[in-house]
Amino acid sequence: MFDYITSLSVIEHGVNIQNYFKEMNRILKKGAVLLTSSDYWPDKLVNKIIDKDTRKMSPNNVFSKEEIEKKVIEVAEKNGFTLTEPVDFTHEDKVVHWRATTMERDYTFIFFALRLNLYRLFITN
Repeated sequence: MFDYITSLSVIEHGVNIQNYFKEMNRILKKGAVLLTSSDYWPDKLVNKIIDKDTRKMSPNNVFSKEEIEKKVIEVAEKNGFTLTEPVDFTHEDKVVHWRATTMERDYTFIFFALRLNLYRLFITN
């Protein structure tokens, strides 16, 4: 059981978000903190990966604001987590410049902290 877990640039690589938070709920102590970062851009960036070599290295998903709110934070809350503070969606620059033979993408990162509620939530599914 852990007091803190840091997950940096993991969930955008095809991770099942429900299973991710279910496992984090299992291995964190009550009241513990999960620090998460992910690739992010406010509007959806379409994944145009064509070849298998690029697919291995590229993030599968650059999360949009809507996806962070609905597919990540809402799932986290259903799995017993609460944001330690509101997610800061402001951004100034596209700091990541992904270039491959089949695609180009520019985006940034998002970071948020979640606390596991003091009650233990048992997930059945």
